[in-house]
Amino acid sequence: MSKNLLIPTCVLTILATGGFAGYSAFEYNKGVEADRYYASVATTLQNNVERTIAVSMRAARDTSYTGELEQLASAVNQAINSLGSGNISAGIPPAPESIDSALRSLMEPWANVEVAVESIAASRETNSTFSRQSAEARSVAGQLQNELKAAMTLIEGNGQVDERARKALTESWNDLRSNLEIVTTGSDSSAEALRIAHDSAAEFISVVAQYGNLMPRDPELINPLLAGYRTAQNFQRVAWRALESSSGQVDNAPHAQAIWAARTNLNSALTTLQHAVNSLPQTRPINGLILTGAIGIFLFTSLASLLLILRNTSARMKQAETMGTSIRSSQKERSTELALLLEEMERVAAGDLTQTITTGKDSTDEIASVLNDVFGFVRSLVQDVQQTIVNLSAASEQTLTMARNVNRNHNEQDRAISHITSLVQELGSFTDQTDTLTNTTRESSQQVTEQVKNGSKAVQEVHEGVMKLSQSNMNIMHHTKAMTENIQNLERLVDVVKKVASQSTSLAFNAHLVADAVDDDRLSKRIRVSAEAMTQLATHANEASEQITAALSGINSAAKDTQYVLDDSQKEIQELKTRSDSALSALGAISEQTNELADHITSVMQQTSQLKRQSGQVSETIESIHHYATEQSAASEQTASAISNLNDQAQSVGQTLANFKV
Repeated sequence: MSKNLLIPTCVLTILATGGFAGYSAFEYNKGVEADRYYASVATTLQNNVERTIAVSMRAARDTSYTGELEQLASAVNQAINSLGSGNISAGIPPAPESIDSALRSLMEPWANVEVAVESIAASRETNSTFSRQSAEARSVAGQLQNELKAAMTLIEGNGQVDERARKALTESWNDLRSNLEIVTTGSDSSAEALRIAHDSAAEFISVVAQYGNLMPRDPELINPLLAGYRTAQNFQRVAWRALESSSGQVDNAPHAQAIWAARTNLNSALTTLQHAVNSLPQTRPINGLILTGAIGIFLFTSLASLLLILRNTSARMKQAETMGTSIRSSQKERSTELALLLEEMERVAAGDLTQTITTGKDSTDEIASVLNDVFGFVRSLVQDVQQTIVNLSAASEQTLTMARNVNRNHNEQDRAISHITSLVQELGSFTDQTDTLTNTTRESSQQVTEQVKNGSKAVQEVHEGVMKLSQSNMNIMHHTKAMTENIQNLERLVDVVKKVASQSTSLAFNAHLVADAVDDDRLSKRIRVSAEAMTQLATHANEASEQITAALSGINSAAKDTQYVLDDSQKEIQELKTRSDSALSALGAISEQTNELADHITSVMQQTSQLKRQSGQVSETIESIHHYATEQSAASEQTASAISNLNDQAQSVGQTLANFKV
């Protein structure tokens, strides 16, 4: 049991020590990153505070430094917030208690400095001198805006102005007008707005000086432009004085002194903060020594576990060799079972469908069960086909016998029709002599009546023969339909044979693979011989399926031809039945006429002409009966020929299936 748990125990030990070493490295690296972050932010904070104090002294005298002073104050606040809250996205936690305490001691003097910085930044626009001079600058800006608006209207409407000069003046005027509107409307009266307007006026003056020589010498056009030019120069001077007065040195002096007074407290707080940041590594729970020890334990545990695993692996390899020997002996037993299966399949390939595949073997039990089911189905199909062929042969013999009976009845019908024809002719001669030979006519009428009865009897026999022939045709049609269904079953049988041949080919291929894997040469040779026999079985089965398919195709075609002939024969039989009914009716009429002739001899002369007409109709009817009887005889001969061909095809299939033992 200890050997089975050795490898998992070693793996768990390696994972535990590796996890501890990884956790130590992660915590140590996290602490180092946090220390670097706190040190970097603290250094940035100290530099920004020192620069804020220095720049505030300059901004108190010169407002041009006010923007830089505001940026430095914002940077100090941002550094304080970053140091206190850490960097969550980078995995840096908020500052510990020591750094947080130093930050609280820094916030009090920095709050005073921040108030003074805000006062200096706001004083540039709230001193009295700047207010007075900025109002004067707004007044001059309004005058300049009105004068230049009138001058530019004249320039834009004058077609003599050079296009380059008009374009340059228009662009410069549009820029100056937008900046002057900011100053005159009072929306922004800061020094920055005055500075922008001052620069735009200087740009306009430069453009007028550059393109003045290109303007037409028209006083109405030049004088308004020159007036605006001079007003723009005056606006430059007034705006510059207002900008100079915006420094507010006197008003900012108290704020500068407050910042300078807070410098000592700020430096002391910053020193405390730097000391707290530098002492953080000593307060970490995991230092470099602990990390080194964890890595050493992990390496030692890994090496020891590896040696134990190698030792256990060697013992397992010996066990694997023992199991390999057992597997080889088991393969020999399976080869014997497979040889038995191949031998039994060779018997089936020889045509013995009664052969039963041996089951109960470990390696071939499933295959043997499937093959027994398949061969049993094939055997039942072959038996069904053979029985169908026997039934078809019997039906063919019966059909041929009936065809001969129909032919014989046809001959008797011909004789009866010939006799009736002669009687009708005699009746014609008798009707010609009716006037002079009345008594002879009575006797003759009696003879005619007797002959008509015989003819009716003969026609009735023909009618019955036609009905029997119709029934025979129906029976043949039913047998043909049954044969077609059996042919379909044979086609499915052919598909089964093809599948068996395909599986035999796969089995032969697997047998070759087994022969290649067997070390015993004799057994390998026997397996190869069996595989070749199975391949031949598959080939013979494919050839037999192709022959059966061809024979079934011929039988199917013959069955279709027989069906067509039977359909035509059935139609002709129906027409012959109709003619027979007409003949019976005509003969009945003749019998009635002859009876009336015997009973009413006195009216013979009057009805002689009518009797002659009826005799002519009887002749035509008898001729039609003779014609249709001849056609029916020919149809019966064609039916007999088709049935004979069908019987020959069925016998051919029976001979093919006779090779199989069922």
